[in-house]
Formats: sequence, structure tokens, C-alpha cells
Amino acid sequence: MIERSELFPVGTVAKTHGVRGEMVVTLDHDIDLEDLRCIVFDIDSLYVPFFITSCRPRGAASDLITLDGVNDQPAAATFCGRQVFALKEDLDFEADAPATNPDADSALYLEGLIGFILRDTDDTPVGEITGYDDSTDNVLFTVTTPDGSELLVPAADDLITDVDIPARAITMDLPKGLY
Repeated sequence: MIERSELFPVGTVAKTHGVRGEMVVTLDHDIDLEDLRCIVFDIDSLYVPFFITSCRPRGAASDLITLDGVNDQPAAATFCGRQVFALKEDLDFEADAPATNPDADSALYLEGLIGFILRDTDDTPVGEITGYDDSTDNVLFTVTTPDGSELLVPAADDLITDVDIPARAITMDLPKGLY
């Protein structure tokens, strides 16, 4: 069974195209869908993989795709508005290069930090990063503490002192009284 922590959101199905099951996928990242083994959708709270049978570009930030088993417009319409996920292992952003190194061949996205342990600079574990809010200019991590409560922590670059990708941990210089 595929877990949410294994997935990275890459786009959204915007609409159907034609009558043979083709769909327009608006991409949030510069990736090639043809390089993925499959794409994944949340269907009734289960993450279900689908195999792409055809893919062609449609402008700079969208592709036209057809999925195996989706052969007509009504079947394709059931995917409209759904978020498209890729398996993280199919993407290059989780390589072992440090995220703070601008010359690294990989990039670490906010979504890739979900599941990381957040520590204060004195090595005190604050909790696990379980989400983020990037709806404003001030991006916030949602951190679930060991007692089950949630904290909102500013995800500011100047607060992050270390990112240990193999250990899946982030160290931050957090303001006093935050937790």
C-alpha cells in the first residue's frame, strides 16, 4: 500500500481533452511525466497508482496525458480537480546532497521535509514536521510535538542551521517561548 509520506505533489488535473480519455495536467514543478513509473491519485483516501499510456506537452506548464484503463471522456472527468502525485523515489530532489548547498545537484522542496524531525539548536527534539502552509509569504511548518499538540514554526532560511537529509532531521534556532 502506498503511504502519503512516499508521495510528492506534482500538479493537478485541470480538465478533460477530447473524447478518448485524454486529460490536461497542470504541473507545479519542472518534471517530465514520461520519466515516472506511474502517477498516483488519492481515491477515497487510498493512494492508487496509474500508468501513463501517452503524454505530450501542452504549453510550458501542462501536459496532455492518457492513463491505462481510462478510455473515454466520462472516465477522464472523474479525475478533474484531483491532485497528481509522483513517487518520491522517482524524483531526484531527495539525493544526499545538503539542501543548504546552492551548488548541489538536487533541491529539497517543502513537501520533501514532511516526516523530518525538528530540533532546536540545543539538540532538543521539538517534534515531527507533518505539513506546511505556504499560502502567504511567511511559510510555516506544521510540527506535531511528542504530546500530540501542533505548533506553527516559521520556515525562514535564517532560522535553519542544519539539514541532515540521511537522518531526516532539521535543526533550527527557534525563538524563545515558541514551544
